[in-house]
Amino acid sequence: EAVKAGADPATVHIVEIEDVPLAYLPGNATRIRAKAAGDLKHQDS
Repeated sequence: EAVKAGADPATVHIVEIEDVPLAYLPGNATRIRAKAAGDLKHQDS
């Protein structure tokens, strides 16, 4: 998603990771959310 929003793929890195246990599912199911960010890609005119 970061690249789709205009980030340079060479500079994208994970800035935040969140894991949330899903008590309503059997076993030890966990939802993992990661946020990525990067520098804006420069476009030549």
